[in-house]
Amino acid sequence: MKYRKLGRNSGGFTLIELIVSLTIAGIIIGLLARFLVMGFRTYSFMDTRKQLLRDARLALHFMNRDFRQIRNTNGVAEADVHRFRYWDYNNNQYIYSVQNGRLLRNGHTVADGISSFQFRYRAADGHQLQTPVAGDSLDYIWNVEADFVITKGQYSQRYHVFVHPRNY
Repeated sequence: MKYRKLGRNSGGFTLIELIVSLTIAGIIIGLLARFLVMGFRTYSFMDTRKQLLRDARLALHFMNRDFRQIRNTNGVAEADVHRFRYWDYNNNQYIYSVQNGRLLRNGHTVADGISSFQFRYRAADGHQLQTPVAGDSLDYIWNVEADFVITKGQYSQRYHVFVHPRNY
């Protein structure tokens, strides 16, 4: 049996070659990891933003549609900063309220993550009525406004709806 003498040309890696290879591989893996983290952050941001916009669109849609259906000037039963109660032209009662960061429509959640909300009411001449609107002044409500902020995670967006009921 012949033994080969191990020497410079034995076919293995030197320590320096191994260290250089590991360093280059570490740099490449670090760059890939950074791109992956950026991708996950972008996806998370877009998903949160999509949820925020979905809730806002739903809230804006319901309020705009429902407030336009108020029966007439005496169809409003309660007008406060965080609660609005009225009857539509089909004699259905609607109650919009804000509780624990949720916008409720007849007790069902329309939007979640409400960090700020305020109803305002305007008379026909454009001046803002004092809230809560007194019972004898409810039929002076000409326009209904809602200002709200929806917050999801670290992202917030302000929305505004201004509606004049079409049956007035």
